[in-house]
Amino acid sequence: MSELVWNEPESIPQVALGTEELYWIAVDSGWTGKIHVFLAHYQNRPYDPDDEVAAQEDWVLVDQDGGYIGSVGWVREKEHDEFNDFYSLIRFSDYYRLLGWAEYTPPEFKGVSDRRLPHRGPSMRKEVPIYTDNEMDRYGNKSLLQGSCAGVFVGLVIGFALFG
Repeated sequence: MSELVWNEPESIPQVALGTEELYWIAVDSGWTGKIHVFLAHYQNRPYDPDDEVAAQEDWVLVDQDGGYIGSVGWVREKEHDEFNDFYSLIRFSDYYRLLGWAEYTPPEFKGVSDRRLPHRGPSMRKEVPIYTDNEMDRYGNKSLLQGSCAGVFVGLVIGFALFG
């Protein structure tokens, strides 16, 4: 992996309108007394409520109540039950200062290659069949349903025996 080139905190990443890009950021936390380095998005999704055309753009964000909002700046992506992409503004202050940001390039995965799933074509959103009894799928795997239930049953029996 190549050496990171850190940019000054006052500089702004060049992010296309209506998108966000992932970067490394370094933050000095007065609460922990440490420098934290983590991934964050720089978002360029402004919204002007007086601009009727802007509200029709497909990249305009909505808040939890369904209202349009704008977001230009550093955000963290978080898990949410109701939204695919949920972002939280990173609030910098005298006790939480941005020290710099750097380009993020995901590393190439060179891990355990023999455990990869078989390629299913352009879309991974295919229904996974549940085989029952002693059926086997096309890869020679026994019943997913039977194996899963058996594992849960054995786990419950062992748990009950150990912990009463």
